[in-house]
Amino acid sequence: MFRLLLDESDDAFFSVIREVTGQFSLFPPEKHEPPEDEQIERLRAAAEKFFALNEADAAPEEDGPWKPFDLFRPSEADAEMGEAFYYEMFRVLGETEGTWDTYKKHIDRYDMYLHDIRAFNGTIRNFIKFAISKLKTNGPESYAEALYGFYNDDRIAEKLIINPITSYGDCYTRHDKYMLSYVPRELPDGSAAICQEHVTDSLQALMKADYMLALNSGHNIRRCIICGKYFMLKSGVHALYCEGACPHAPGYTCRQFGTVEVQKELSRDIPKVRAKLTAFSRITKDMQRGAISQEDARRAKDYVRDLLYDALRDPEVSVESFTEKIAAERVYKFCQINRLSKPRGRPPRPKAGGAP
Repeated sequence: MFRLLLDESDDAFFSVIREVTGQFSLFPPEKHEPPEDEQIERLRAAAEKFFALNEADAAPEEDGPWKPFDLFRPSEADAEMGEAFYYEMFRVLGETEGTWDTYKKHIDRYDMYLHDIRAFNGTIRNFIKFAISKLKTNGPESYAEALYGFYNDDRIAEKLIINPITSYGDCYTRHDKYMLSYVPRELPDGSAAICQEHVTDSLQALMKADYMLALNSGHNIRRCIICGKYFMLKSGVHALYCEGACPHAPGYTCRQFGTVEVQKELSRDIPKVRAKLTAFSRITKDMQRGAISQEDARRAKDYVRDLLYDALRDPEVSVESFTEKIAAERVYKFCQINRLSKPRGRPPRPKAGGAP
């Protein structure tokens, strides 16, 4: 996002600031972080020293000639008294009167970006966790209905939408000011397309426009129950795991790990999950016998997985009714799978006196 927002001069500026701030630390270099109470004491001591220096600068001349600190031409003594950051910053950026104003302008802009990111991320995480992840049916209409309820229910809005009372002055706005235009442009591959051009001074508006367009196109964002990372779904399935590397077993994806290890653990106490694993085993055996194709097996398992998702969230669905729904005949009929009949077991022995 910041690579998109910051131009070359901005990027160069923040590279300098990262380099400068990385050279100075309030805490001494240690292998491990100091205890929290020790950090607080060091912060308090640093604050007291800072205010003491300010009071000394403002005090009348008593112990000798008073010389104010020069931001643009710091002396070695000033650097030794804790002003090394300013000295280094102006050494790198240049000792001009506009340097400090430029620094403040960039920091104010950076702070505005962080404000919008905090407000957007917190609100959308709540929307994903408490609204969109509990939908029984995925699709643009369901997403829009969930967002409408999220915005217009006062109880939900007060607790789940970031506002100045709940988050250090951050605020998630429901209406944003920006211009939207449709402009024909040439794409990097040489083709042409009619693109949307958004002109705004709000990063929050840009992030919301991107997310709402994804929802309106049928895409959904879920949180992996294994690694905790967010991932995008491009279909209406109720996926619980992402395709990233599993933190518990790096050789497997979260989806592979979840469908094997987690489901085994759940099946010990949840009869519906046991029924789902039995159905999966039945479908796998049919595929191994050549009765159905690999693509047919995948579609059948996706359908059974969707039925399990609904059954686990609906207490009125009994184990018996769920088991009937995921019977092979019903699953194959719904998925339009033609199961080829294959001879099973040993061939029958010829009758006595018959042909060999």
